[in-house]
Amino acid sequence: MKANLLKPALVALFALTSVAAHAFDYQLTMEQSCSFDLGRNTMVCKKESGWLPGLRESRGSWAAVFDNGPAALEVIRDDEHVLVLKQNVYFSGFKMISLMKKSHRFFITEVAYSDHLKADETTTTIGSFGLKK
Repeated sequence: MKANLLKPALVALFALTSVAAHAFDYQLTMEQSCSFDLGRNTMVCKKESGWLPGLRESRGSWAAVFDNGPAALEVIRDDEHVLVLKQNVYFSGFKMISLMKKSHRFFITEVAYSDHLKADETTTTIGSFGLKK
């Protein structure tokens, strides 16, 4: 009799863990990019097309998905209107990803300083996002 009860319990447990382990992948589509070079005091914007590395949410954790593997993202703010994620970078600076939930728009801002170039630069990429199909 115990074996008869154990099997349905194991099936139910497997089903629950499968749902909980499901990840959601988001596709980011670029539309425009603007760069500001403080050293030259210039700002250049251009139309963009194409996709950026995707985002993955799994069990409340976020990652940027690159060809060579995922990069962990830190949640800075998550409310009904916006999700703001921070990505660690290898240079002196930062990268912030802002997802506007209601409009499905994103803004990615990168700020960097280069010792080699003796210059700083800020780039903002704008576009739309949605669940990857």
